[in-house]
Amino acid sequence: MALSWTKSWSSADDGSVLGGADLDNIQNDLDAQAMLLAGTQTVTGNKTLSGTNTHSGTNTFSGANTFSNTNTFSNIVTFTNKSVITCLSTTLAVDMKTSGVTALYTVPAGKTMCVTHVVIRDPSATLAGGTDYDFGTSAACSSWRQTVDLQTMTATTDVMVITSSTAIPVKYTNNVAASIFAIKVSTGSTGAATATVDLFGYLY
Repeated sequence: MALSWTKSWSSADDGSVLGGADLDNIQNDLDAQAMLLAGTQTVTGNKTLSGTNTHSGTNTFSGANTFSNTNTFSNIVTFTNKSVITCLSTTLAVDMKTSGVTALYTVPAGKTMCVTHVVIRDPSATLAGGTDYDFGTSAACSSWRQTVDLQTMTATTDVMVITSSTAIPVKYTNNVAASIFAIKVSTGSTGAATATVDLFGYLY
């Protein structure tokens, strides 16, 4: 990383010419241009991150950002000036037979969630007989899609995408901070089975 200095220095400068103002300028240049390894810092301008990058904690990316190769984002990642539909959660081994509710995602503080679709995949066994699965908030999971029939998922490689609307658009209520989006098994598979459930949508 190249730093732009308020004054240009040469190899002949031995430090004897440095005054208080020079030292102050050097410190200001470092504060304005150096990247902190810890703590909170606002970085401006266009940055290109390549290679393998791991971003943890709460990260805010605004403006033009280019991410190439393998990048891992964990915890809460907020993209400003963009509406990004992403996989908000993956829940493994969800019981698809026994009646009950399994939480999929809790909306973080200060955010509202709009659900776009849910993916059911990789069942451990046939879901034959599973004719009534509900998705949404509250104990009834009644705020999004109800009576979803999954009984055609009979192979372990099967996948089903459940969208936020049927043939005719349906009105839903967005999920406010701290609300828990879940799946409810009302009439589950005849035999024991689990599946992976991916929740897709965006936060604002």
